Amino acid sequence: RRVLRLLPALLVMLMATFVLSALFIPRAWRNEQFDQTGWAALIGFSNIVLAGQQDDYFSPGVELNPFLHTWTLGVEEQFYLVFPLLFFVWLRGRERWPWSRWLLPVLTLLSLAWAGWQAQTAPAAAFYLLPARFWE
Repeated sequence: RRVLRLLPALLVMLMATFVLSALFIPRAWRNEQFDQTGWAALIGFSNIVLAGQQDDYFSPGVELNPFLHTWTLGVEEQFYLVFPLLFFVWLRGRERWPWSRWLLPVLTLLSLAWAGWQAQTAPAAAFYLLPARFWE
């Protein structure tokens, strides 16, 4: 239900932002990351594009990106794709695979540990990507 509620607003926002950016943001201020982030937001991958740029969330090159805020929707959409599969394995596999009862707690702890490690070694990845945010 949440996807059906968010998707129309996301599409309107993306279209309006593409048009208004082309009209009002000087070409010298724009870069290809703007368009890449916008198009990736259509399929829920803007966080991956932003993480690949290796820029901090507050970097000058990133802060002017009108699609910067869509990274959170990317993480959320990816979570909504992954979590039901994990939950299904956890729920259905408890009798067949005794280890499956530990699946979610172990993945949560691994994600927390991964977030701590990535915060030191790859802060952009820790900030933008799902593996470091799954525990949240």
